Amino acid sequence: MKELITKYINADLIIWSFPLYYFGMPSKVKAFLDRMLPIYLPYISINNDKTSCHPLRYDLSHQRYILISTCGLYGTKNNYEALLKQFEFIFKDRLTKIICPEGELFSIPQIDGRTSRFLTHVKQAGKEFSTNGVFSEHTKRELNKLLLPPKIFIELVNTSWSITDSSINKNS
Repeated sequence: MKELITKYINADLIIWSFPLYYFGMPSKVKAFLDRMLPIYLPYISINNDKTSCHPLRYDLSHQRYILISTCGLYGTKNNYEALLKQFEFIFKDRLTKIICPEGELFSIPQIDGRTSRFLTHVKQAGKEFSTNGVFSEHTKRELNKLLLPPKIFIELVNTSWSITDSSINKNS
């Protein structure tokens, strides 16, 4: 872990990329984040807003962070709030996000046109970030669009899993 912490401290850009697991990050990512505790000092200080914290041990003001995450649901509401709150709290205004709900669609070849368009916007976001350090408003809007309307998404994904409303009701 000492070697990883050294690499982390010296990095200019940290990319956190993982699928959403039960409203949060996978356990191995969480374990890594938990083991980053030595980058903080052991004592407690008071923030400007009167909350408490452990101050950073190192100057990480040069770092930028990107969170890339997908999930199998059709939206971020009631799915990503806990994870986003944690990352926004830790990384503040140095965090950039690419959140892709409807991740199940990337395994369905029949809608490759839609998923390919999304990935084109992801590539554009990477170019913009490397040049400007931010995404354009146009790119942000495109990345925040759903690939399919919720009802169609649910029908398509449930069909891909051979699940129908009638089979759900029978097994309840």
